[in-house]
Amino acid sequence: MILFLSNLAVYAQTQRDLDLNPIDGGKAADPILDEELKKDEREKVQKQRLEKLENAAQAGSKSAILELGNNYFYGRLGLEKDTSMAAQWWRRGADKNHRQCMYNLANLYIRGDGVEKSEDEALKYYTKAADFGLSQANINAALLLDRREEYEKAIRYFQEASLIKDYRAISRLAEYYERGLGGPKRVLDAINLYRESAQKGNAEAQLKMAEFSNNREYPSVYDPKEALKWLMLSADNGNPVSEARVAYCYQNGIGVRKDNEIAVNWFLRAANKNYPPAQVALGNCYSVGSGVSSDLEIAYSWYEKAARLGNPSGLYNAGVCHLRGIGTKVNVERGLDYYQRSAEQGYAQALYVLGYMYEVGEDVKQDISKAIINYQKAAVQNHSGALYELGRIYLDGKFMKVNRDQAELMLKKSAEMGNREAFVLYQKNFMKK
Repeated sequence: MILFLSNLAVYAQTQRDLDLNPIDGGKAADPILDEELKKDEREKVQKQRLEKLENAAQAGSKSAILELGNNYFYGRLGLEKDTSMAAQWWRRGADKNHRQCMYNLANLYIRGDGVEKSEDEALKYYTKAADFGLSQANINAALLLDRREEYEKAIRYFQEASLIKDYRAISRLAEYYERGLGGPKRVLDAINLYRESAQKGNAEAQLKMAEFSNNREYPSVYDPKEALKWLMLSADNGNPVSEARVAYCYQNGIGVRKDNEIAVNWFLRAANKNYPPAQVALGNCYSVGSGVSSDLEIAYSWYEKAARLGNPSGLYNAGVCHLRGIGTKVNVERGLDYYQRSAEQGYAQALYVLGYMYEVGEDVKQDISKAIINYQKAAVQNHSGALYELGRIYLDGKFMKVNRDQAELMLKKSAEMGNREAFVLYQKNFMKK
């Protein structure tokens, strides 16, 4: 069975940017722009075409209205580029239920280009264009509703967009089915959609197929070898989460031959894409000399990169470097700040260490109440050191009322996790002789 490192979570899972390219109703190749025409001839032809187009648009021709708006948008037929005029013409077309005009106008509202920016107006025109059968409008309507967390409405447009094989829609619809957004969970349908998208080369979908293929809860697709295949494909397609997980596999010999140098190369690929867990892992490699020569300055530099991206593990490890002068100069203020920011995100090791520092007054003013609070937050996450410290505190009654039942519970749990100090204290106080 392939085990994936727990903190290598899904990163930037799907592409959710709207497509803001206008639908162009004009001719792709315009003979009046032919360089062989003399300038005065070209201007004359442009003027004639523009006059004809304006007359048709004024008479209510929907196709002429679209094309005239496009010419203002692109600055064609001798017109200056003018998105406000494009908006005016496209609005006329939208009022006549011309779906391409609706779509183009919605794009302007999203950008605030030629009109006052308005997501509400954009959504109105995207949904109208989609309801009038414009396939391109479905994905933008869906993504905009998704952004607003209007899942029950969004799912319909994702479903429509998936029918025309828009793989952004397929991937996001799979997430809806997997998580039960906008309706009941449909995990098997989600797997089928992920597979379809994965087979077309979508790296995020390939990662999802790796995860499902590695999960015994889904026996119809459970296959560790298949999981590794999908993971490798996703990594080859540049997904940083998959790259980091492949590195982990090589680092631990899971499904592949153990090779720390190859692991470092995969971690590096992911780290260079600013994927914080890979940056921390790479820092660890340089710290202990796994797959590379030990270099504490390089180790610190990778921890610092992850810290600056707000990663709790990166903050903690960089904090250690600042407090102890490992790979960088001692900077107690920054180290404490990093510890605190890591702890605020619930990182158990940071909570535990801060608890100890507050208990003994190391680099901070002694504060027993803060020490106990931090120990408790770490203990809830089954941090063996925090469980031991709380057990000790409950037992000795120095800082709080003695509670032997809690002490026994916590010391036993910590001892079972391999904490030697907890085992000794538990044996001394609770094991029958």
